[in-house]
Amino acid sequence: MSTRIKKAIDKGKDIGHSKHISFIRPKEGIDIKFKLSKSKHSDNNKELVAEAVANFLIKHPTIYSDGYRDTHSSLLCEHLQNVFVDSTWTKNTSQQPFDVYSIDMRVAVENKSQIVPYRKKTKDYSDKSKLVLNATLYSSEVKVKDVVPKKYQAGLSEEVLESFMDVILAVSDRDGDTNKLVRFSLVDGDYWNVDYDTFRGSDDLYNQMNEEETQRAMLELLHEKHPENVFLSRYLSGDLPGVKLDFRKLIFVDNPTTVK
Repeated sequence: MSTRIKKAIDKGKDIGHSKHISFIRPKEGIDIKFKLSKSKHSDNNKELVAEAVANFLIKHPTIYSDGYRDTHSSLLCEHLQNVFVDSTWTKNTSQQPFDVYSIDMRVAVENKSQIVPYRKKTKDYSDKSKLVLNATLYSSEVKVKDVVPKKYQAGLSEEVLESFMDVILAVSDRDGDTNKLVRFSLVDGDYWNVDYDTFRGSDDLYNQMNEEETQRAMLELLHEKHPENVFLSRYLSGDLPGVKLDFRKLIFVDNPTTVK
């Protein structure tokens, strides 16, 4: 671990029950912020992986995807495997909430990126106060069973599946024209005060919203408020048998790259 990161950890600011790393280090025009709670389950591997992730993003500042395969995360997985040769790193499937993980090191990493506009007048990039999370509100810790897809859990014991891992979110702002990295932060759920049970609750909410009775009750409430809505009237009356609603959730959180 670099001396600077170690000092940042040792002198981290207390936020709630956790001590956070927080510093900015310009590198090749990239603003970098570490806002991580200390390792809880990985025997300080979280800090080591965080440094490796930061080094990777600096060395690979162009963020892109190749169809359904998140190439940037694939490269990150290869990088972490090369750095931590005595552990096993896995690139997760595209629909899973974490991009790469190592059960050996008890660390899971998720990449999030968004476009920020370039301001020609001031010759800098604008800030985005909110970050969109498609379906998961991340905590600082998750269980192995939350990270590893069910079809790959057969070879893992119940003890391993119920054990916890530390979480790192790499949140990046990028140029909309070049996809070049502008700034990034490494954070976890403690930054938003999200604990494990809240993470599970947000994940379960999607299925609960789409339970038939719950969905109908929500739609009927909407119909009472908006009786003029033809779609609601027809859907609730069964007049659209070939149509099925599926509620999706978008979660907006403070963007750690710009929010202090």
